[in-house]
Amino acid sequence: MARVGPYRVIRALGRGGEGAVLLAFDPRLQRHVALKHHRLPAARLARRRALQEARRCAAIDHARVPRVYDLLATGRELLLVLQYVPGCDLETVLQRRRLSPATALSLAADVAAALAAAHRQGIVHGDLKAGNVLIGEDGRALLTDFGVAVAVAEKPAAVSAAAWTPEHLRGEGLNARSDLFALGRLLYRLLSGFDPFAGEGAEARILRGEFPPLGPPLPAALTDLVSALLAADPSARPATAGVVRRQLRALARELGVPGHSVARELADAFQRSELAEPPRLPAALGAASRRRARREAVGL
Repeated sequence: MARVGPYRVIRALGRGGEGAVLLAFDPRLQRHVALKHHRLPAARLARRRALQEARRCAAIDHARVPRVYDLLATGRELLLVLQYVPGCDLETVLQRRRLSPATALSLAADVAAALAAAHRQGIVHGDLKAGNVLIGEDGRALLTDFGVAVAVAEKPAAVSAAAWTPEHLRGEGLNARSDLFALGRLLYRLLSGFDPFAGEGAEARILRGEFPPLGPPLPAALTDLVSALLAADPSARPATAGVVRRQLRALARELGVPGHSVARELADAFQRSELAEPPRLPAALGAASRRRARREAVGL
């Protein structure tokens, strides 16, 4: 069985923008973890900033954000050791089925709660999309991949098209309200089944804030919230993610659907398939790097 530092690699979970995500086992604490590989910037100062940002992301303490247990740093390689969340990502769910408004509101409220916790730490996610939202076996959502905040600082082009905001397209710095725009895109897709800016001319329509309106049978208060989140002018968006979370929770209560119904609706998303091929370590993490990683584990 392959090893990275003290962790025994079991299989690949997927592949993110920076490399493979691996399921591993920590024999010391007898628990499964997820290992996520990041390539650090070449410049020494930028690399130091990236490591500082990784430590700041690890300080986010919220039930809707997977915990960072550890990091291994060696040379230009950074390996985050994360809480393993059995289940699947929201992108997989959306490709399989259309969700009810009640489930959409429940998941969006979870994401808003995660953003609020990050924003209190001064951290902007910068790449909020369905693929970065994990759905646990209890039907609750967790927001992951805050490590992209490191990439955004050094490589603005690394932001996924599904997370583009007017500020990003104008070349401006991203902020907390940029995350709210991306949350609005995700909520729109959860409610309608498609991205509000899908198709040709997406960049121009994002900059103008133009998208097909959502209408009945959705409550007017909900469609108004989506429109506010997708405002081209950041100052016209809600003030904070906490405000959005409270609005979403209130709307969910109005629909009166219990949480266990949400979990039942998502139950078919948890059919996990085993990979036929043996687990592979990230190509950039060669034998020499693995040996150094074992010696240079960085505690948080």
